[in-house]
Amino acid sequence: MLLDVALKITQTMHQVRRTIFENPTSRSDSDGKVLPILVYSSAMAAIIIILFLYETTQLYNIAGFFLLPVLGFLMYFTSVVLCIVLSVLVKIKPRCYITEIAKYHSVINVVLALLWILSLGTSIYSIICTIVRVQCAMEDLPARQIHIAIGAYYIIKASFMLIQTILLSKFSKVRLKHTKLIQCFFVIILLTNTTAWIFNISHVQNITSVNSTHCYWNTPLSTKVIVPLHTIMLSIEQEYNILSVCVILSLFLRNTWDTYYSSSGDIQHNARTHWREVWKPSKRLVIFSIMSVLLNLPTLVICEMRNSIPYTSEYATIMLNIFLIFTILYGFHILRQIKQHHLNKEVLFDYFFDNDVVYIVCTSGAIMYAAIGISLGRFSRGIFDIKTIKYTLFLFENYYQTLFILYLKKFRGEFYKRLQFVLVFLLVSNLKTWLIFQFLIYSISYSNGNEVLGPLHPAAKHTLYTLICIYRFQSCIYLYQFYKKERYEQTLPNF
Repeated sequence: MLLDVALKITQTMHQVRRTIFENPTSRSDSDGKVLPILVYSSAMAAIIIILFLYETTQLYNIAGFFLLPVLGFLMYFTSVVLCIVLSVLVKIKPRCYITEIAKYHSVINVVLALLWILSLGTSIYSIICTIVRVQCAMEDLPARQIHIAIGAYYIIKASFMLIQTILLSKFSKVRLKHTKLIQCFFVIILLTNTTAWIFNISHVQNITSVNSTHCYWNTPLSTKVIVPLHTIMLSIEQEYNILSVCVILSLFLRNTWDTYYSSSGDIQHNARTHWREVWKPSKRLVIFSIMSVLLNLPTLVICEMRNSIPYTSEYATIMLNIFLIFTILYGFHILRQIKQHHLNKEVLFDYFFDNDVVYIVCTSGAIMYAAIGISLGRFSRGIFDIKTIKYTLFLFENYYQTLFILYLKKFRGEFYKRLQFVLVFLLVSNLKTWLIFQFLIYSISYSNGNEVLGPLHPAAKHTLYTLICIYRFQSCIYLYQFYKKERYEQTLPNF
């Protein structure tokens, strides 16, 4: 009997040991997830404090500076080396760093195309800036070291953007393992993009202090290219940094999957089971698209008449936002009817460009933009006028749309056909708003502030417009995938 008890104890110990060694996810995985977050947050806090102190003590001057380009050069250079090392490691030992081959995503090419456009535009502009810095280094001898440092900074920045874009294009079709080495690599790359974004915000704030007598702003190439495109390229670079963060997080820190349950007797699918459904454009798509364009067309026509008729753009925006809010509420009504008959447990589908944290952060930027507009109306005009109403409706529209999209992700794809008009109309409206804010970024005035933000107004407006553009673009990606009801197959890599 004692022998049987000892045998059972031994078998139990072997089972426990096997469980521990085959599933070592309790401590190591949690540490591996927490450590990069702590490192990334601490480094970000340090960078923000350094930039803030550097700005408030007036050590920084756009006409000539040395320390920030050197720090930026070191950070970009480190990220370039890490990108190359990571690419080589994945290519040499794919089974050690890749868990699955990513499947068909119809939006991958759309996101990567925008990323490539922004990357190439910023890289070409950086090369032009480097050429001007070389010219100034030969002419302005007292400031030669500064021009050389900034020129090297531009070169390594262009190299980083191109190499990172190539890396993201390659890794968008695989799923990497969450090893500590890869996590550290991505933490540093994310830190580089976020720091560059913060630096560009600081750059916008100091753009009004441009020294017109400085060599950099007075060469023939500068007057023809750099001066007209300077603010535009700052916007493009900010968008590239935020978009890169979104893509990295969506590829590496995806939302969790789980099994869904249906009370109608449907078959339960495992969380790792995914499939693809053939999608073909239907007559409804054509009809709904035409209706959506026609419903958005009056607002565009009215906006073109804003110079001849006062407050035309405000009235057009109010009309569109009212219709959008009612459309979203109608979508909530349909989802409520669906939920009464079907129980869904958690998110099932693996959407590309999908990260709720980034989406909520961009939503906060859009809501903050509306809140500043409301505050501006109260402070400057002291009344609840037509502009305040416009910003109020814009705030509610962004808030409810975010809730609708996040809530919609919990429903199975076959239920989306009942929301086809809602999805198509929201898709067209978000696409139009994204294009409008893209043009608005390039027309921001940097000459003065306002009563709410004072001299910080240009930088704040520039940053919020960029967040709105990313928010609208990500909403378009979500809505497009919802409409197509895409599902994906997950397979192990075959090397």
